[in-house]
Amino acid sequence: MYGGGGVALWARLLTLHNLRSVGDHRSEGWFHLKLGSEADDKIERVFLCSSPIDALTMAEIDIQGHKGQPAVRTMYMAVDDSDNLPFEVLRNINRIGLAFNNDDRGNEVAQVVKSMLPQAKRIAPSG
Repeated sequence: MYGGGGVALWARLLTLHNLRSVGDHRSEGWFHLKLGSEADDKIERVFLCSSPIDALTMAEIDIQGHKGQPAVRTMYMAVDDSDNLPFEVLRNINRIGLAFNNDDRGNEVAQVVKSMLPQAKRIAPSG
C-alpha cells in the first residue's frame, strides 16, 4: 500500500513543528514523519537526518527495505541544529540512527548528538 509513495500519502504523513520563544525572531523547529505500526504506538526507532528531503528519502529507503511499512513505529526527523532536538523524547529511544550528510557539518552534528545520546549510531552514507 505505501510502497508507491505519492504526494497525497506524504501530505497526510508529514508533520512540521515550528517552535518560537517569546522575543525570538528566529524560527526554530524540526520536521518529522512517523511510519510503521499504529499511529499511537510508542516510537521504537528514530533516524535523524540533515534535511527534510533526507528524512523523506530515508523513509522511502526503509519502506523499500521492509517491502512496506516498518514493523515498529519509526520516526524520521530532519535536524538543522543539534541544540534544537527534543532530547526529552529521544533519551528514551534505544534505536537511533544518525543519517547526516558526509561532510564537515554532518559529521560535527553527528558527534554532538552522539555525545548527548550515546545509544545513537552513525549510519555512514554510501555513494
